[in-house]
Amino acid sequence: MRLIIPTLCFLLLCSCNKSGREDETAPPPVATTTLTLNVAEATPGDAVEIKGNKTAPASEMTISIGSSTVKGYAKGDSAYVFIVPVVSPGTVQVSLPSIPGSNNMSLKIATYTPVSDPQVVISDFIDKRNKSIDSVANPPSVSGFQPSPATVTLLNQLKEEMDLQLAKLSASEKELLSYVLQKNKPDPVAFSQDLLAPSFYAKQSDVKGDVGDRLVAIAKTYVTVQGVCLSTIPIMVASGVAVLAAPNPFAAAVFIGSFTTFVISREHAIRRAQEVGRLKGVAEVIMEGDAQKPMVVGFTNNQEKTLSLSVNFRNLATTDAGINADVTTAFSSEQSFVNKDKEMESLYGKIKTSAWFTKLSAAYTAYVSVIGKVPQGTTTLPIDGNNIVVKGVSDSRINYSTSLSGTSRKIKISSVATGEISFALTLGYKRTLDGKEITKDIACLYKPVQPGSITAVSGSGQVGAANTLLANPLVVLVKDENGQPMQGVTVKWAVSSGGGQVGASSTTNANGQASTNWTLGASGPQTVTATVTKSDGTQVTGSPLTFTAAIDCDPSSPNAPVINGITITCNANGHFVFQVSFTAPGSGAVIGSGFGACDESQTCYPTRLYFLNPGAPNFTIAANSYSASLKSGTVNSGVIEIDLGKNCVSGKTAAESLQLYYTDYRWRFQLMNKCNQRSGIVEY
Repeated sequence: MRLIIPTLCFLLLCSCNKSGREDETAPPPVATTTLTLNVAEATPGDAVEIKGNKTAPASEMTISIGSSTVKGYAKGDSAYVFIVPVVSPGTVQVSLPSIPGSNNMSLKIATYTPVSDPQVVISDFIDKRNKSIDSVANPPSVSGFQPSPATVTLLNQLKEEMDLQLAKLSASEKELLSYVLQKNKPDPVAFSQDLLAPSFYAKQSDVKGDVGDRLVAIAKTYVTVQGVCLSTIPIMVASGVAVLAAPNPFAAAVFIGSFTTFVISREHAIRRAQEVGRLKGVAEVIMEGDAQKPMVVGFTNNQEKTLSLSVNFRNLATTDAGINADVTTAFSSEQSFVNKDKEMESLYGKIKTSAWFTKLSAAYTAYVSVIGKVPQGTTTLPIDGNNIVVKGVSDSRINYSTSLSGTSRKIKISSVATGEISFALTLGYKRTLDGKEITKDIACLYKPVQPGSITAVSGSGQVGAANTLLANPLVVLVKDENGQPMQGVTVKWAVSSGGGQVGASSTTNANGQASTNWTLGASGPQTVTATVTKSDGTQVTGSPLTFTAAIDCDPSSPNAPVINGITITCNANGHFVFQVSFTAPGSGAVIGSGFGACDESQTCYPTRLYFLNPGAPNFTIAANSYSASLKSGTVNSGVIEIDLGKNCVSGKTAAESLQLYYTDYRWRFQLMNKCNQRSGIVEY
């Protein structure tokens, strides 16, 4: 008995020691799952993704967000997506309680404006959706855009499906949906922006310099619109995953709403991409003038002309991907968008086969990239003068200056050369897309200013003694082809008859006048010609110009006066007078009567009046009985008045008064010049 008790105690002790060792062994560790959020901040209605380092254990899982819980749905193998519920702003803890060993995550709920009436937000979404769908289906005819029939059908089916899903929602689900739709509603105003016709490069009113600016602006718009479209993808994917994992009205309504906005925004992006692709905004070639035909621009000395140029613009090619930062972004973002669009097409393909949706059957028209792939086309546009740079001229004999008048570029060409010069005017145009300068050589022809006409100023018709210098020089006026007085023109002078002498040539002054002195010849007609020729040898208008002069008392060139007619009238003094009209070349008629006795062969009584009284055998000079004066005109042509000093009788005509004073008298008249060359005797 003494042996049994110790043995039993030993066994108990061993047993206790063994049991203690077993208690000290740690249980096998639970596998940890590291979870992270794809965003640090969100507001109600946002789609948030939880990524884990382990395979998702279930397709649907409850997610704790602060004191609230929501459903999360598996996305791929190791992620869940959920929609942030309506919780108060502040930092909340996010966890997946059903995944042992998973960590908590912090999510900041940013400040937001609470939705006071969800139905107002939903109705606003529906209104904007309907207007946008109408704009998609009915684009302006001028734009040349037409949506695919499948897209229009799809949008109408989405509208019907949305109505069905909305009817199934509870009040709390509508509240959360209102937050989703508030952030993902379409913008019908975007479709009210002017869309350009296919043949347009830009609206004329938009052209301020290089139309590449318009291309850049549209490229920026495209990237912006594309960004709006892409912003709907997270919520669309989250709700799509939910529908596929566990169909429910809320997820279905969120998907239909966000997908509708995606399709509408996508259509807007397609239109803007087509504009980027077809807008002709890449400057390529400078054209000459509006006619786009090679031409030679003519310049005369110091002539200013307005440069009229056009630039040929083309649309983008694939090789232009790096031409400009904004255009490059448009190229790259479009390719990225094509890939995203394929993902959305795949998601829609799965969704529309779900039995949950009864209205979706339309095909999804894949997005096809167009930037740089539209068939090449060109258009020619006149450009403003402030975009034209005059680079230089090809001939050093040509000088030039430029100025800007408003939007017109002017250039003035000058030269001291006396002959024509063919030269090239090099013009530059820097396009704004990449700063590349395009140059063009314009064929030009410099022509010295040509004289256009010659006219007499003074000096013709003078009378002088034989072999003597005339009192006044001969003066001419020369004008250019534009009718302006022209300086520096050579006028050639030549005696054409009479044997006199003139200077061989003279040069026009600043007033366009040139002169020479004329020494008359010995006898005969006296004429001088003035001649001006152009550089091609042809004479100007009015050339040769003839000047005439007369030699006093030239026996070889009688210049006797001629009596053209005689009348009798009562003058202002009440006297009856004879009025003798005449012409008298050369020095003209000598006008006057005389006094005293006169030898009829002499020049006394130069305006000579003869009378014959009844019974007298011969006519005699009416000496001392009349006066003669120039009534009108000049000594070369006019009317002489001869006054006998007798009054017109009241009630009688001048002729009757003459008869009363000088009954049956006969009267004769004769004129002479200072050389005693006489007119014929004319009887009245």
